[in-house]
Amino acid sequence: MRAIHLGINIGEHVHVFLFPLVASYVGGDIVAGILGSGVFQRGTLTLYMDIGTNGEIVLGNKDWLASVSCSAGPAFEGPASNSGCGRPVGRLKKSASILTPWSP
Repeated sequence: MRAIHLGINIGEHVHVFLFPLVASYVGGDIVAGILGSGVFQRGTLTLYMDIGTNGEIVLGNKDWLASVSCSAGPAFEGPASNSGCGRPVGRLKKSASILTPWSP
């Protein structure tokens, strides 16, 4: 789908790709990674990891794939954290979108 058709005016040549989640906490980001890296086409056993707010790991090859997920990063600390890491210098404090919000 072209971004312009969603009201995102960043150029007619830009496409938007949406990937489905496989199961709870195994989302579209890991699906995109598996497709983009070609793990699903390889004959050799491959380990693919996506570590962010949650950690997703896929092990497999062209014959089979198995995935697991766990909490990582801020999700690991949880809301009842008594200590931990604040925002270190250089980390993102604030963000702003240059895109026009889209609603269906």
